[in-house]
Amino acid sequence: MNKVTVLLKSMLLIIVALGFVASPIQAQDMAKVAPKMVKVVLDNDKVRVFDVQVKAGEKLPMHSHPANIVVPMNSAKVKTTLSDGKVVETEFKVGEPRWSEAVTHSNEALADLHVLVIEIKDQGMKKK
Repeated sequence: MNKVTVLLKSMLLIIVALGFVASPIQAQDMAKVAPKMVKVVLDNDKVRVFDVQVKAGEKLPMHSHPANIVVPMNSAKVKTTLSDGKVVETEFKVGEPRWSEAVTHSNEALADLHVLVIEIKDQGMKKK
């Protein structure tokens, strides 16, 4: 190869690499990244409700939620990895709902997990 070809290929490789580094993590829909574990049970103009069942040791890939409520159907522990790499463990107790602001994360069930996730769709500030 001549020097120009090598230089052009090197520049192209650098541009592609920078594109991967500069681009934010692509937010993915939970139902699309884990269709065997996540079922949409209600979807209207106000909320979207998921039935999520994950066996101990299974992982939900990186995905995003708007503001949401998680309602545990059983007691379980979950390891969550946030989009910035921070890892937290959460213990869910059956019937104790939790509020979450919008988030991008992945989850690993440390015990069998069954939750309902209720995503709140943006309704804006409607005045009557």
